[in-house]
Amino acid sequence: MDGGRKKDIRTVRTKQILKDTVLSLAQKKSVSMITVKEICENALVNRGAFYLHYPDIYGLLEEILDDFLHSGGPIENYQCTLQSNEYNCPYGICDKLYKNIEYGALFFDERMSDMVIKKIADYSKERYVDSLLETCELTREQAERIFYFQLNGCLAVNKQVFIQEGKDWKDTRNLIGEFIQSGLRHFMK
Repeated sequence: MDGGRKKDIRTVRTKQILKDTVLSLAQKKSVSMITVKEICENALVNRGAFYLHYPDIYGLLEEILDDFLHSGGPIENYQCTLQSNEYNCPYGICDKLYKNIEYGALFFDERMSDMVIKKIADYSKERYVDSLLETCELTREQAERIFYFQLNGCLAVNKQVFIQEGKDWKDTRNLIGEFIQSGLRHFMK
């Protein structure tokens, strides 16, 4: 909604076509090699329409990441992994990625890593850090360091599994989850 008015259906459709086109192109080449001209040609959208909606390709990529992270809504009532018998990914990203594999090309592209980490942190850091503080004897600064360590490590492992076409994703997820839980238990209250 923009100013209380319904979004123009043409705007919604054009933006979705542009997003779908970038996801398709990212399956074939690095995001850094994709140009606005190429997106427009493949989407059958003129450059003026592109720039009407986005300042540049990174504006489009940022919106794609935001849409992805917020699809299905936030993880409600998130609890630290130590409060249940099974590992709960604090971001919910891994499960989403393997259900929507086309986004992996963006999440694991080297040029996108800083934007991806920032977006995931914006999406989940406070909830995860607060959960750690309730469960573990840590300062906020220590909990944030654990958050970023886990986030970067999980993305690196997921990238490796993604490149191998996810053949052992669930086993890897459980292995990493057990490792994280064991480490966090050291700090339990």
